[in-house]
Amino acid sequence: MEIDKIINRWFQQTFEKIQKELGSSTEKDRLIVGVLLAARKYTQAVLTLLAQKHVLPAKALLRILCELFVKVLWCLNVQGNEEDVKKRIHENFQSWDYSRLIQDKKLLENLEKAIEGDFRGKVQHALKKVDDDVADYKERQVNCILSTADIFRELSIDKSDWKAIYPEVYQNYSRAVHLDRSTFSRLVRYEGDRIACYDDWDDDINDVYANCLCMACDMNMLIRKYYGCPADELRQECLNLTSKYD
Repeated sequence: MEIDKIINRWFQQTFEKIQKELGSSTEKDRLIVGVLLAARKYTQAVLTLLAQKHVLPAKALLRILCELFVKVLWCLNVQGNEEDVKKRIHENFQSWDYSRLIQDKKLLENLEKAIEGDFRGKVQHALKKVDDDVADYKERQVNCILSTADIFRELSIDKSDWKAIYPEVYQNYSRAVHLDRSTFSRLVRYEGDRIACYDDWDDDINDVYANCLCMACDMNMLIRKYYGCPADELRQECLNLTSKYD
């Protein structure tokens, strides 16, 4: 499909632009490249699912992409002199990682209580490693990342590269990640005197394609701008493409 080739070109060009800008990479640079790799893979997966008309799982992956972009935007959305910016960005990524460790710790602690046998020993070993990492962050007085709602609130005030659509996508597409009664009720429902069954949501697939395009564009633009690379032509190309899905 045309859209697949275009989005892959965006990511490839961003990689090439970053490589030209970087003389030597830091841990932060490696993290950002990792973000780009993950975003490309998830975007490709979304497009593959949509090509097969699998809307619900495509939305689940887009919800993950939405959260990824918003957190990366928050991490990089720092003002000040060069040294202050580097320090704050490093701290933001550490806060993100610290929050991840706290979540891992809770999960492993619950697993340890619930299981027996050889796997319990593996869980205990993993928990020990997480405990050590958590203790290290606590000693360095690293704070947890803001909640998603607070990140939305902070970015919406700043307005830098922000779009009001992100909270809406995050909320609506969460139903595709956390499957519950509201999800199932859209697949099986009464229509007159019969029960109709559907294997997917009947949402407009063009809206999902358009959101996928926008998220891929926004991620590439964010990273290009961070490294001082031109990005305006990418935005215009995205606008031209999304108009086809109106």
